[in-house]
Order: sequence, then structure tokens, then C-alpha cells
Amino acid sequence: MNRAVFSVAIGGVVGALIRWGVFETLGEPTPALLIVNTVGSALLALVVARWPRADHPQRLGLGVGFCGGLTTFSGFAIDIAVRLEESEPLSAVTTTVVSLALAVAAYVLVRRFALRGGLIP
Repeated sequence: MNRAVFSVAIGGVVGALIRWGVFETLGEPTPALLIVNTVGSALLALVVARWPRADHPQRLGLGVGFCGGLTTFSGFAIDIAVRLEESEPLSAVTTTVVSLALAVAAYVLVRRFALRGGLIP
């Protein structure tokens, strides 16, 4: 159990630092959110394909920790809420749909490719 906690913690720190770096580099929240959430979903697809058991130590460290730290639902929620507060409902809906579509498509396509393409031993 301690090893799993350590793996999740280290993975979370590294993922969060990378997310922060992307936000700092881009300076705009919406593109940064789209990038980290899409990339995180794609990486999670590889992790889940490689280690299907939810309690596997590598899946915990990379999936829960790293991908969890890299992606952000709260940042996404804030971005949408700000658009709604600024009376931009079309922008809020568009951003929501695009963000969810990219994340889900990235997960599905990468997982399918990983399992069929021989990336996963």
C-alpha cells in the first residue's frame, strides 16, 4: 500500500507540474485545457490498455497520479463558468463539446491503436 501511495503522489506532482508549465507557456486557459486534457486522456488510454487491473501499481502511479495531475476537470469547469458569467453561452457550449469530444476521441482512438497496433505487450 505505501508503494502505491508514493507512486500516485510522485506521478501527481510530475503531472501537475507539466500542466502548470503548459498553462504558463501558453498563457491562455482554454488552449491549455484542451491540450492537457486531450493528451492526458490519450496517455491514460495507453496506461489502461497496458495495465487493465485498476489496482496495478503502475496504473495507479501513471493513471491516477500522472494523468490525474496532468488533466484538470476543475480548470475546465472554471473556464466554462467564466464564459457563462460573461454571457457567452454559445462559447461555453462550444468549448464544452470540443473539450469532451477531443478527450473521449483521444482515449478511444489511442486505446484501440495500442491494443491492435501491438504497442502493448
